[in-house]
Amino acid sequence: MIRPLGFGVEVTRSQLWRSRPAIIGWSCALAGVSALYTGFWPAFEGETLEALTDELPPGLVDALGYEAIGTAEGWLTSTTYGLLGPLLLLAFGIGYGARSMATDERDGVLAVELAQPITRAEASLGRLLAGIVQLAILVIAVTVATRITASIVGMDIATSQLIEGADGLFTFAVPWMATSWALAAISGRRDVAVGITTGLAVLAYVFHILGPATGYDQLGNLSPFHWYLESELLAVGPDRGVLVFALVTTACMAVMGATVFARRDVAS
Repeated sequence: MIRPLGFGVEVTRSQLWRSRPAIIGWSCALAGVSALYTGFWPAFEGETLEALTDELPPGLVDALGYEAIGTAEGWLTSTTYGLLGPLLLLAFGIGYGARSMATDERDGVLAVELAQPITRAEASLGRLLAGIVQLAILVIAVTVATRITASIVGMDIATSQLIEGADGLFTFAVPWMATSWALAAISGRRDVAVGITTGLAVLAYVFHILGPATGYDQLGNLSPFHWYLESELLAVGPDRGVLVFALVTTACMAVMGATVFARRDVAS
């Protein structure tokens, strides 16, 4: 019997403990990337980048989010928060979501856990919660590194703006991780979860690029990348409608994944 609110705190703690080398490594990598691109800002500040974007097609400029790249907000949105941050978090989240369920099932870890006095809901949802916590840690690493480096190089960006960016980045990444986790919980196969979720992410990014570039804006409107990047993240904060969509999507994936996992055979 599923206990919907039985998140399996012990499972979450165990997953976080097992994942600590990956958390440390990814945190350092994301912090390093954030610091690197923030540190480049003085070389491109002002009209230098805006002059370069004048040579690009307007549709491509819109798709890449380069409209205000000559400002501090535009630079960070186009690099750390608009391209590298989301892609790296997607790579981590999709990989973790699939690994936490399918790989643990293949290696017999889930079978051992389920032999203990723990429900299947706790075993599965505890892993999902651990993934959400890990994404939060990585987003914090990005935010702290950006704040420190911005202060060092004299970038005019408020901490409140970076917090808004962190909010949007975290909200964008969680549903993708939850989708990978749900597919792994349903199928028990890591390749299926990674393949389908990655394919959906690539398709969404293609829609985001092709929509404005080809004049078919309705195509871009189908993409979560479009919703995320069009919200002027650091200037006005993430769109609240996007936050609601992300919350609903994650909740649906949690219910679907836990429900199917509770009813299917688990490899031992």
